[in-house]
Amino acid sequence: MAFFALPGQPPKFALGSRPRLKLAQLTSAKPFVRDLGEVIKEHDDFKKTVLANPNVYEVRIREDLDRAASIGVLFGLQNAPEHLTLADLWTLKHRGVKFMSLAYDAATEYGGGFLSERVDDRLTVYGKKVIEWMAQVGITLDLSHAGHFTMFEAMEFIRQRNLPIWVVATHSGCYSACPHPRNLPDEILKAIDYAGMPGISFYLGTKNNNPLERMARHAECAISVMGKGKVGIGSDCPHISMTMEEAGANFKRMQEMLKTGGSFGEFFPDRPPELIKHGANMFKVIEHSPHMELVLKSDPGVLGANFRNFLDLSLPPV
Repeated sequence: MAFFALPGQPPKFALGSRPRLKLAQLTSAKPFVRDLGEVIKEHDDFKKTVLANPNVYEVRIREDLDRAASIGVLFGLQNAPEHLTLADLWTLKHRGVKFMSLAYDAATEYGGGFLSERVDDRLTVYGKKVIEWMAQVGITLDLSHAGHFTMFEAMEFIRQRNLPIWVVATHSGCYSACPHPRNLPDEILKAIDYAGMPGISFYLGTKNNNPLERMARHAECAISVMGKGKVGIGSDCPHISMTMEEAGANFKRMQEMLKTGGSFGEFFPDRPPELIKHGANMFKVIEHSPHMELVLKSDPGVLGANFRNFLDLSLPPV
């Protein structure tokens, strides 16, 4: 799960500064925007701007994965719009929304976000209905940002109903490697189809840890639980090269925009310094990190092939 621009800036880039990516899943509307009309407008505007970049195209069907020398993009929502109906989900699907979460940080009418762990903030009856509709429409359920109660109950509901729905965590780590509420318990990792490890330092460990070493630790944990072929890098980072000063200013903008006030456990540097300095070439930095050597020997698909294979399975053929 990548970002092509900084908060408040259009997702545009020059050829010389384009991200070194072949596939990317992008958030197309801000997570605190919940009104369906506003979400659709933001999504449409964002999508139009992204696709105006040279050699960037939308991945809608399996055949779209095979274009060369281009960046294929898929769109998702980190927070479900309010008061959804089945017709609304068909609208989102037809406009290109491929992934959707039920909640971001706080509780919604569908379930709990990762900061709402009260007993009454679990998966709701309405949330179950939305999951059924997502299965019917073909939108992948993204458990990133969901509360643990909601995760467990969503997976149990899907199992009980035998729903034909793909379930992922596009940018969440392993709770057993770092007990941050944004990370997934092993029982959930075992049950889902794909997980992308984040590059956000405070989801990986404490401030005194080496974040690239901790990313490798999360990947190792996820592979040990999920098996090979299901784990990738879901960076949750801007694929833009920055100075530390620029990154610090961006960190403050994100705090102000999301109104976190420390509730996410955030600290700066919010990413490994190497991924700040060489953000446009992030995967090359990860590939050559000595901390990732054993991970990539175990499963080289972590660097992108596993995500591509998941899409090959989950996208419609036509």
